Amino acid sequence: MWQKALIILTLTLLAPGVMSQAAHEFAVTDLPDSLKSKAEIVVLTKYQSYRGPCIPVRMKGGKRGRRWSRYYAFGVQQRLKGTVTPPNFRINTYSLPKNHSLMVSKVESQQHYWVFINPNEQTRKVFSERYPRRHAVTQAEIVAILPAKTE
Repeated sequence: MWQKALIILTLTLLAPGVMSQAAHEFAVTDLPDSLKSKAEIVVLTKYQSYRGPCIPVRMKGGKRGRRWSRYYAFGVQQRLKGTVTPPNFRINTYSLPKNHSLMVSKVESQQHYWVFINPNEQTRKVFSERYPRRHAVTQAEIVAILPAKTE
């Protein structure tokens, strides 16, 4: 009985914060000008999972098999400011701050996000190449990640 009461109390206290963050999505016209001026690159992205290269592995009983690793990346949908040549780029989402007002608390697959980036020289070089490398944008380069309104 007390466990149900604890769950209800937890949902009552935490749900408004979660709902307010999820309900506030940004369209192009809603983006703050202060963030646009701080970031050199502003892109509309879709967080997706991709199948990586096939890797041979040894399985139980000495058999040989194959596995495909999964990669998660932000696929570029629209460029609002700056140049990003590769079709997708990686951000280590585990190291993002959880209680930051300009960051999404949890990045979900198949969702659209506005990503604001101030790239360093290495990231600029990667963004100028056509084919992406396994280069992740660091946390220091990210200005903001905001949920996007899908139309």
